[in-house]
Amino acid sequence: MPVSSQWFAAAETPVAYSFTDSEVQQGDETTFTFSSMDLGAADGSRIIVVTVSAGFSNVHGTISSATIGGVSATIICQGDNQDGGTSSIDTATSGIVAAAVPTGTSGNVVITLSRSINAADRGVGIGVYRLTGPGVVAADETGTTAVSNNCGSGVAISLNENTKDGGAVIACSCGNSNLGEEVWTGVTENFRSSGIPVGSSAGIATTSDESPRTITCTTSSYCRQSGAVAVWNPA
Repeated sequence: MPVSSQWFAAAETPVAYSFTDSEVQQGDETTFTFSSMDLGAADGSRIIVVTVSAGFSNVHGTISSATIGGVSATIICQGDNQDGGTSSIDTATSGIVAAAVPTGTSGNVVITLSRSINAADRGVGIGVYRLTGPGVVAADETGTTAVSNNCGSGVAISLNENTKDGGAVIACSCGNSNLGEEVWTGVTENFRSSGIPVGSSAGIATTSDESPRTITCTTSSYCRQSGAVAVWNPA
């Protein structure tokens, strides 16, 4: 009697997503230490993702490195309004960093920049997110965008990316002014800073496959802006 066999595809593990903390610091510094940030409940598959909004005064600067809870973080993506240039104008830098941090419910987040902010009234804002499930640091999709002179109201940047049911999207923006506001679509705003820089972060747990998911950040009354986005899919 013949024996039939069937192959079953393994079920994908969805990404569990939550926003846990945020903070803004100002100062003419190169390294910013955000102490005892909430990392959420410990988990063997936990990935901590941190959004970074850094406003530099009349200089070009980037994210050089980061640690999360004492663990060296991967720079998932970053972009700035100079698009790789180094001219002496204000720089708005947006980036996303992440690390596998399975233990502890709180920890320091340390952001090291390529140079000092160059002004005491500008600085760095961060948003902290907890992902569990697949336990993969590297994002499945990333994107950055920036504009150098978008002066006026109602100007939007687009961060459209493909998404899958059971995943998560995390995005951030930075505007180098203290006059602007930011309104997100396609994701839910979790954190917004005041003062300089105007930074915000937003995210969402995705419940459908979209190619792409439309993600925008509309600004008002400032001229230099950058944005970054990363997508984690179920695995």
